[in-house]
Amino acid sequence: TNVQLVIDATAEDVKHLEHEKVPIVRARAAVLELLMEQTSQVINTPEGKAALKKQIKKKTGKLLHHKVTDVLFSDFVIQF
Repeated sequence: TNVQLVIDATAEDVKHLEHEKVPIVRARAAVLELLMEQTSQVINTPEGKAALKKQIKKKTGKLLHHKVTDVLFSDFVIQF
């Protein structure tokens, strides 16, 4: 999957996040951990994807210290 996070931040905040790579690496690791916890039966449903997005928003928002307003899946392949 490819995941894009939309955050509520200023341009200066974004520059800081791009420079300080640790929060981004932690957020990526958190997303991977959440994905590994999922089953194909759950995330193959609209409700399952919505729940996953909610979990990603909550966990990554804490790690990035910014409100995550949206989680966008640009690719999503489920292997059964």
